[in-house]
Amino acid sequence: HRLYLPLFGVAGLAAIGYVSWIERHPTSQRWIIMAGLLGVGGLTYATSLRVALWGDQLQMYQQVVTKAPASERAWGNLGLAYLLRGEGEAALDALNHALVINPDSAVNLINRAQVYYRYLARFQDALNDLDRAVAMAPASYFAVEHRGHVYYRMGAYEAAMRDYERYIRLRPTVAHGFNFHGLAALQL
Repeated sequence: HRLYLPLFGVAGLAAIGYVSWIERHPTSQRWIIMAGLLGVGGLTYATSLRVALWGDQLQMYQQVVTKAPASERAWGNLGLAYLLRGEGEAALDALNHALVINPDSAVNLINRAQVYYRYLARFQDALNDLDRAVAMAPASYFAVEHRGHVYYRMGAYEAAMRDYERYIRLRPTVAHGFNFHGLAALQL
């Protein structure tokens, strides 16, 4: 899909070696060129088989977790892929798995909280996760923003406004913090 940067040197050395071999063995030049073309053709075909996988995050991370089942990041990314597709239960399963591996991942706590409040109406569970995430990463505007959303959905507009005010202090140049704050203020 892209030339992996550490392979750049290897690919360059391979090209130099290939040209050098052709120069030293002029009688077998045709066979060497054919072998090189077959090698490149094989790699091109193998890459084309992977393109479909790279184009779909969900399929890609499903495969990644089979190859790296102890990777918190792989499970978290799989959970996020499910979350972005609106598959709440599957997202929750993957994020729970990630949090078993690393219970102190603020990112996975925030993503699991999104599943709780967006798809499962489990607002208190979402608040528990977001409170932990904010405690671990006080400058996480993402956690503060989502906690404000949970409070808003619960009808706790003053608490939502406090989190939106904190969000605005963390990201004063982003307009939607002001919008969320205004929406909560209108509800009072």
